[in-house]
Amino acid sequence: MDITNITKQLEKENVDDLQWSGSIFEWIHHKAPASKGTIGRKIVESIATTNGICVQRLVNKTSDVDTVLDFVPTEVKLSMLWSNNTLVFQQLRDQQYSVACLLALFPSGKAMLWIIPKEILLEHAEVQHTGKKRAGKDTKWLKFDANNIPEWMQEYGGEIETAINYFKTACQ
Repeated sequence: MDITNITKQLEKENVDDLQWSGSIFEWIHHKAPASKGTIGRKIVESIATTNGICVQRLVNKTSDVDTVLDFVPTEVKLSMLWSNNTLVFQQLRDQQYSVACLLALFPSGKAMLWIIPKEILLEHAEVQHTGKKRAGKDTKWLKFDANNIPEWMQEYGGEIETAINYFKTACQ
């Protein structure tokens, strides 16, 4: 088997990358996970600022909080649609934030946002790691079909405007 056939086979196996080709978010898709997280935080902060929500960036790198929105400690998680039409928000932990902003980006250019109280989010999230050493008790994830958003999430957003309205009425 020559290198051309090998790479063509690998391309077929990596459909996830192909669905992002030409997307306005393609450049984000190719970033390392930590960079994606930073980009997600900056997008959420821009959305907040545009909607009259005060954003305070923390300078303390040891903080468990990504940002502060109108004095509310906030965690930000980004998910980019997986090839099996799944959204996955990873590395959810019980830390010092009050709400989590879950930002979902789609190859079509669509974006969705949920702003969910930490207790409710962690109640619905599943254990992410099940290894013998850590047994996954401290890290969870929220995983669901993008065409079948869990009903319990509806009041917290989906449409960006819905998420912002929830935050302005319930979190301040």
